[in-house]
Amino acid sequence: MVQLMHGWKAPLVVFLVAAGITHNGYAGQKPKEKAKAVESGDVTIEAKGYLDQSDRELECSPETAKSWAEKATRTVDGATLRDQKTRDIVGDIKSDSLTKRAAAESRISHLSQVANQARSVAKRTRVESAQGLLREADAKECYAGFRYLRNKIAQQQERALDSIRMGDALLDTQPKKALSYYRKAQKIDSEYPGLDQKIQWVSRSRRNRNSRRTYEN
Repeated sequence: MVQLMHGWKAPLVVFLVAAGITHNGYAGQKPKEKAKAVESGDVTIEAKGYLDQSDRELECSPETAKSWAEKATRTVDGATLRDQKTRDIVGDIKSDSLTKRAAAESRISHLSQVANQARSVAKRTRVESAQGLLREADAKECYAGFRYLRNKIAQQQERALDSIRMGDALLDTQPKKALSYYRKAQKIDSEYPGLDQKIQWVSRSRRNRNSRRTYEN
């Protein structure tokens, strides 16, 4: 039995070294050193990952970005600060977390203000201006908080377009009725592209027609 173990001694040592396991601990670390890495290094790496995620979420989901920043702080709160380097790293993480949280709160506030402005502008029939406000604040159109408002404004624009289509269909045969549809659309979306020109053209044509009739009579 001794001879058997003796014969396998060298290959076994090679295997243990290759696997990263020695008598000093896992992967060449002493147990206390490994515990320290788990308590400080691993925790700071994890927290930095949360801060990176906060950056990625800021534009489209500031609420989520704020949550990631807060999670980074909570992650390092219990870290063991056994040396100055770790204390510096944790201090930087907490500082960055506060900065990112403030940025997220600022964007949330800004987007909320823009939404209120867009609602107000849309109520005054300035649909294109309302859409422009939303696009400027959310260029990628990825902010979920604008989704309902965008749909509502688009529906308002579609109602105006329905009236414009009705006016176009009647323009040649019933210009007076066509004009009433155009004006109805104007009360829904006063900024619809080309609508003012349609109203002006029909109004001018009707005036000219009435003038000719008056002259002929």
